[in-house]
Amino acid sequence: MLRPSSALAAMPPSSILLAMRPSKSCRAFSTTTQTLKPRPNARPADIPPRAKRVMVERPPTPLPTITPEAFAASPWTIRRTPFAQLPVYREWRAGKTKEVIMIKKVSGNKKLLMEQLKEKVNIPSDKIVLSPVTGHIEVTGHFFVPIQDYILAQGF
Repeated sequence: MLRPSSALAAMPPSSILLAMRPSKSCRAFSTTTQTLKPRPNARPADIPPRAKRVMVERPPTPLPTITPEAFAASPWTIRRTPFAQLPVYREWRAGKTKEVIMIKKVSGNKKLLMEQLKEKVNIPSDKIVLSPVTGHIEVTGHFFVPIQDYILAQGF
């Protein structure tokens, strides 16, 4: 009967290495080479890099001009954001083919504000909706600038 140490001594050294599974540290020194696939999002070297977008400077939103007495007497009010901006937001839906304007932070008679927007900004009745869940006024169409101008003209 052979002892295990004598059985290993009878094997040639190369067969011991082939019989043993390589450890993780030995795998880095493996003789096999891997072919690297090109990244699908990599740009070819002959194409120049894309030009950076230039941010369009918008004029700052003017501060409210309404007096505190008129603010308290108004049937509806719109509060500004913490950075004194109007809470009128543009949202693109349906694959960026449908523009929806959101008017937030409205308190008071929201239906009266909707009626005034229909008259003064010429918004069709089917394009303006009061969201029952959030309480925001949603306007479908390209009315972003006219709505902001109307709210600023009212002093908010």
